[in-house]
Amino acid sequence: MCSIAGFYNNRYSYLSNEGHFKEILSNMNAVLAHRGPDENDIYLCSHFGMAHNRLSIIDIENGSQPMVKKVYGYTYGIAYNGELYNGGK
Repeated sequence: MCSIAGFYNNRYSYLSNEGHFKEILSNMNAVLAHRGPDENDIYLCSHFGMAHNRLSIIDIENGSQPMVKKVYGYTYGIAYNGELYNGGK
């Protein structure tokens, strides 16, 4: 089990009240901590905030979340709650 939580609004800047929204994300994580006690993190930018708790059953390197990348000045983020399998030969 893992857990994800967050919010998004492209017409509002969450950074205008950064401390308040980071506290909300931290509280979301605290409520869901029993679902992923091995690792947790939050991420906040202008238009979205994400929280993730991780349960490391199959521990892979670089599995920390939320995953965030900036491309051409835009920030993209994902918190993924699942596993991908390659069924190819």
